[in-house]
Amino acid sequence: MWINGIILPAITWLAMHFGMVMIPDKMNQMWYLPIGASTYIFNLDLRGILLMALNLVIATLVWYPFFRVYDHQLVEKEAAKALAKKSKNSVKHVATTDNDLEEATQ
Repeated sequence: MWINGIILPAITWLAMHFGMVMIPDKMNQMWYLPIGASTYIFNLDLRGILLMALNLVIATLVWYPFFRVYDHQLVEKEAAKALAKKSKNSVKHVATTDNDLEEATQ
């Protein structure tokens, strides 16, 4: 999401610019390590892990409302399908009952 693409790099830049987290002085390819381990190895600063955790919390807060809206849409869709299936079954039951009634009266 583009919102996270603006907010998280800005927070990271500000944290490094104001000296809250050490600016890495080397380039590493650490894509194969878990995110916490690669964060620590990359800048050798425990505050980097705290920044990573803060970024994770902020990203979750940004995504959560969109997730809830999507979940609500799916719940409504499933409820509509269940209602349609239930009404379809009740129509079949009524039709069967009417046929049984006609056969019984003849």
